[in-house]
Amino acid sequence: MLEVGSFSPATGALEKGGSFTMHRIPVSSVDITQIGYQEDSETLEIQFSRGEVCQYYNVPSGVYDELMKSAAKEEYYYMKIGERFPCTRIR
Repeated sequence: MLEVGSFSPATGALEKGGSFTMHRIPVSSVDITQIGYQEDSETLEIQFSRGEVCQYYNVPSGVYDELMKSAAKEEYYYMKIGERFPCTRIR
């Protein structure tokens, strides 16, 4: 079970109290504000401009790399990630 701690906007990570810490990188995008990835667990974390944060599981590192390189991150998200990977909303 995922336990959510307090979110730090400065670091883009969950802090003390959470069992999972993900460092997210700010991105220049309309709908997506930050993206993080943990290769060992193949977990992609996306913070959306509406404030919600979702974790996507079993995401290959190549998908993360392509997302980060994409000039149109929203389009890439909807075409390649969206409903294709198991997801949990954590915030």
